[in-house]
Amino acid sequence: MSDNEKLQSQWYVLQTKPNTEISLSELINSNTEVDIWNIHCYLPTLKQGAKTLPMFKGYLFVCHDENGFHQLNYQTGVKCYVRFGGMPSKIRARDIELMHQVEAHFNGVNSVDSYLVKGMRVRITTGVLAGRTGVLMDSPKGKKVALEIENLGRSLLVQVPPSDLLVLDNMDSINNTA
Repeated sequence: MSDNEKLQSQWYVLQTKPNTEISLSELINSNTEVDIWNIHCYLPTLKQGAKTLPMFKGYLFVCHDENGFHQLNYQTGVKCYVRFGGMPSKIRARDIELMHQVEAHFNGVNSVDSYLVKGMRVRITTGVLAGRTGVLMDSPKGKKVALEIENLGRSLLVQVPPSDLLVLDNMDSINNTA
């Protein structure tokens, strides 16, 4: 990938079908090596004993321009692009570099869900509740959004798929409570 192409390319996250991260990574790399595709692929891995495993099970990072979407969407092993607010989620180059550094210098690392944490203000992006804002809550059945009924002192807890949520700036919440 030339410097000019890198400037026009962006990192994205592919969700893979179960246990296909390695084979999909190899497919992308082999097509790129013979100049069929112009896609850079990164599969961060962790050492666990004698095994090398994906750092993020079920995910693969790809860097490409607009054409990359068409080349990857229907490949064996691709489930979908990770989306937030209906659009493919872009990953910052500095976060890719962070993964490279952790991969190279640390052992015994685990990954955990952190993008949706109890107490975050979120906006629902699709469906009949699109545009509504609320606070993320934990429940026995997983994450739910508390939608406040103003002047009643009550909230409705609604289970919403994480892909339909957009995290709002939590600094506003912190500044309002200080």
